Amino acid sequence: MTRNVIVSLSLFVVYALLLVWLLYFSSQTNFTGTIIAYTGMFACYLFLPFNNNSLTQKTISAGLLFLHLIPLLTIPPLSPDVYRFLWDGEIIAQGINPYAFTPEKLITLKDFQFSGYLQELYNEMTQLSRSNFSPYPTSNQLYFIISSFFTDNIWINIIVLRILVIGTHLIGFFYLKKLLNVLKISPSKAIILALNPFLIVEFVGNLHFEGVMFSWLIIGFYFLVKQRLLIAGLFFAIAITIKLTPLLLVPFFFNYLGWKKWLQFGVFAGGLTILILSLFLWPSVLGNFTQSLNLYFSNFEFNASLFLLFKWLLTPVFGYETVAIVGPAMSVIALFIILALVLRVKQYNIKDVFTKMLFAYVIYLLLSTTVHPWYILIPLGLSLFTRYSFMIFWSFTIMFSYIFYQFGEHLFWYILLIIEYGSLFGFLIYEKISNKRILH
Repeated sequence: MTRNVIVSLSLFVVYALLLVWLLYFSSQTNFTGTIIAYTGMFACYLFLPFNNNSLTQKTISAGLLFLHLIPLLTIPPLSPDVYRFLWDGEIIAQGINPYAFTPEKLITLKDFQFSGYLQELYNEMTQLSRSNFSPYPTSNQLYFIISSFFTDNIWINIIVLRILVIGTHLIGFFYLKKLLNVLKISPSKAIILALNPFLIVEFVGNLHFEGVMFSWLIIGFYFLVKQRLLIAGLFFAIAITIKLTPLLLVPFFFNYLGWKKWLQFGVFAGGLTILILSLFLWPSVLGNFTQSLNLYFSNFEFNASLFLLFKWLLTPVFGYETVAIVGPAMSVIALFIILALVLRVKQYNIKDVFTKMLFAYVIYLLLSTTVHPWYILIPLGLSLFTRYSFMIFWSFTIMFSYIFYQFGEHLFWYILLIIEYGSLFGFLIYEKISNKRILH
């Protein structure tokens, strides 16, 4: 056994031990322990993908599967969202539309008061989740139903949900490697994504569904590149009905496909999206769903960058009206920048499509009022198809935002926010200049 093999295997072991500690012994309010463990995992990660020649492909695949199975038995340590997932699945199983009633309304009903399982789920939810309608589109709900079908045991149902999530990730990983091969990009980039502790902690550990959405989106990309528009439209529709944000990416294929094929793809994707949404999202409850979406997209302020800067600069001018002015203004600015990027996509150049989509999504996040860590998965995944690696760096620094849950808007929070975005802008500018030199 060579020295490189010993070092690589040792790093896998250290990575795994830190992952166990973070997922099974840390919590949302233990920022110090979480960030120490995550930093150690990230250090192991930075070495492993670029030195995998010391290990066989079979060993790497086994190691990746082992790391993704470590979270299987844990309750999500950094997020309580899973309790709302199971709540939605349970009430659908009882024949109740998840967009028709808030948990606060249902828990007052006699049948719900006598259900220990529903009472436990309700008690573990945040107050915000209790008082609002479900914000999760239809394809999410299908996962929730399956996970709530077997028992009234929260732990077992979380394990079932996690098995479904891991299974979806494996399918997405298979198609990611196929897509990289088609585009003549090294398949090792799939390992770089799958091994990232950000992916394992946020999407397998904390069960945020952006990971599921991205897996279906990757399959959609693959069939789109292969010009199989109907099946591509189906998988785009599944991704959109998990999280609506993939809608931002559809216009970028206009120049690549040509307007006739793009229109055909758009009709397929749009029609299938409406069909899937209509399973639960009936006209009578549409207003409730949009109300919850509006709350999550416009009323929150968390880990923002440019929004927070402009809010600070303009508050002396506009006072209490600043958020109501700056928030919509940022959305309009983001829309115009994204449209400008759409128009600049090089015709029939798929790698340019991915590059423009990457920057469009980053701009969308930088101008948003709320940027939870799990929001950055789409640009992190898109960066695999480009010359840029700054998103890997952001997948580390964005975890600084968890300091909020322990200290609130303390001085430490502002310092880490400045470090997160200051270093991100610095890295991005450096790569932009470096890549421009390479191309010229």
